Amino acid sequence: MSQENNNVHDIHENGTDQISDKMTKKEFNKNEKVKPLISQIRAVAITAYILILINVVVMVVTSQYGLIVDILIILGLSLGIHLVKSRVCAIILLVYSLGNIIYISISREQLAGYWIALVAIGAVSATFKYGKAWKEYTVSGKLPEKK
Repeated sequence: MSQENNNVHDIHENGTDQISDKMTKKEFNKNEKVKPLISQIRAVAITAYILILINVVVMVVTSQYGLIVDILIILGLSLGIHLVKSRVCAIILLVYSLGNIIYISISREQLAGYWIALVAIGAVSATFKYGKAWKEYTVSGKLPEKK
């Protein structure tokens, strides 16, 4: 494979198509300086998957099959966070989980559902850090500082 095949084509101000040395998003994700951000997102997603599994067990044991809707919503949003690193999915998960906490607190008069809200807060933080790093790279070519 030639070097030219690994480069990204950019359209410049003058309208010409030129070869750029910038990494693709896939290459960016594999960079050592970006791996801590990817690890944070993966950790949040794995925690969400564990909570989903717990909800599935509760659903089966208690025969509350209405929980399947809740499980599928959380699963879909968690996959969006994990696979796409979606800030939108993270925000929706946070709003959804806060709505669940309020609903359960009012209807059952007990505090419940806060674990997924904690995961969602972590997801918002991790996806926004990743998004900021990607934007900074695409604008300036600068990779995040490794901590």
